[in-house]
Amino acid sequence: MTKLTKIVLKTLLTVAVLTLLTGCSDDKSGSAQKAQTNATATTSLEQKIAVGLVDTDRVFTSSEAGKAAVKHLETIADKLQKEFIKLQEEVKGKEKDPATVEKFQTAAAKLEEKFKAEEEQVMASIEKTYQATLDSVRKSENLQIVIAKAQALSFEAERDITDKVIAEMNKHNLTFTELKSEKEAEKDQDAQSTNSTKKETNSTK
Repeated sequence: MTKLTKIVLKTLLTVAVLTLLTGCSDDKSGSAQKAQTNATATTSLEQKIAVGLVDTDRVFTSSEAGKAAVKHLETIADKLQKEFIKLQEEVKGKEKDPATVEKFQTAAAKLEEKFKAEEEQVMASIEKTYQATLDSVRKSENLQIVIAKAQALSFEAERDITDKVIAEMNKHNLTFTELKSEKEAEKDQDAQSTNSTKKETNSTK
């Protein structure tokens, strides 16, 4: 092997080694860059999706609005229970009289319908307030999503916004009044019609 050949081989070997080292370096650099990109994307995603968790049951049982709703329904239930007992006393000893039994069943059904109507009124009012409260807290806390705490399998304690929701709910002074009976509603309607007629009469004079 000539001296020139040795020099050429040595040069080629050096180039090959440098190329190999450069390639490895590029691979490591690419992997590091990819990892950094993924980390950045993950961080960005976490920053964009801010989630708040709320214990709905605790909001309804601990907030002033929830307590007022429960108290109102308990009051109505006690009143209707007394009316039902009165109906039972009236039908006692007349269980074999079809007319009396039918009258009892009709009256009992009306009591049940009244409580259902009261319950629907209360729930509609408190749910409307609850939703408005959630929207308000979500905006003030710069959150994108608020979900029920019961649906979260694992979370950080700082994600729980239940106390803040209860505090905001307490700012709403919710009050509940008993729905009027059919007779009371008809009486009010008649009174309104009478007042309307009087106004029309006076305006034509």
